[in-house]
Amino acid sequence: MYLTYLGVVFALVPVPFVVAAAIRRRAGTWPALAGAVVGVSTVVLGFLLAGFWWIDGARQTRTQYWLGTAQFRTWGYFKYANIAVLLVAIGPAAIVGLMRLRDRRMWLLTGGGLAAVAASHFSQYTRGEVERIWLLFFPWLAIAAGSLAARGSRRSATAWVGLQAACAIGLQAALVSKW
Repeated sequence: MYLTYLGVVFALVPVPFVVAAAIRRRAGTWPALAGAVVGVSTVVLGFLLAGFWWIDGARQTRTQYWLGTAQFRTWGYFKYANIAVLLVAIGPAAIVGLMRLRDRRMWLLTGGGLAAVAASHFSQYTRGEVERIWLLFFPWLAIAAGSLAARGSRRSATAWVGLQAACAIGLQAALVSKW
């Protein structure tokens, strides 16, 4: 959460696991959650004692963002462009995997990632550059491609992975970026 202000949304990723574990009354759920709270609190307290309050920093960053670049980037365009970039970034295998995903346990993994992306997107905090800003969330969505192997033949899964690789190589070759 202190590496990027949008990183706080990453806390949504484990929520489905915690909820599912609490509903099923899995042993160790509450101690693990308590440990996570203590760990996060320790980090927050450390920064607070060093003179940095996260909320003030996030508020000031948002103010500067809206006074700067955001005023030239209309939401009407980026509400679609951000999602298009997300789909290109995770690739065709992950997209089809999400559409075919039936396993509830896999939805625990991908659902948290989707919730984090949705929260980030609808906050309008990011308008453009989501290919790097949302990078934290892409692995949680990309694992949906694993459902292609579970549901289809091995040959079909191999074809999807090949298409995924071909798209990645094609994009890398075709796009010229200062990065």
